[in-house]
Amino acid sequence: GGDMEGTDIAGAARLMLLSLAVTNEINSKVLQIIESDNIKYAVAVTKYDRNGYRARPRQLLITPSSAFLVEEAKVKQTIDYANLRGISVSSLSDGLFVLHVPCEDNRQK
Repeated sequence: GGDMEGTDIAGAARLMLLSLAVTNEINSKVLQIIESDNIKYAVAVTKYDRNGYRARPRQLLITPSSAFLVEEAKVKQTIDYANLRGISVSSLSDGLFVLHVPCEDNRQK
């Protein structure tokens, strides 16, 4: 019962705090590029390359229509939800997830 509800609210509050904290660090150039979209969520993520699996720090910005992978002042990747083939989430508690996008589109690697 009641205990779970309290936990969920605390978790949601933590997520919102994280979101707000990271949003404040989004580069102003990036905000200008995607100002037409309304940023609903922002979080620091680590992107792993398919080749060599190098870890690269990024920000993941979520808007109603697209997801953006940002590196400092550059939007490195735009993923329109229309092109999103699926999302895989790790069953472990390692926080890994994969956004599946078509490979033929060079802008969306």
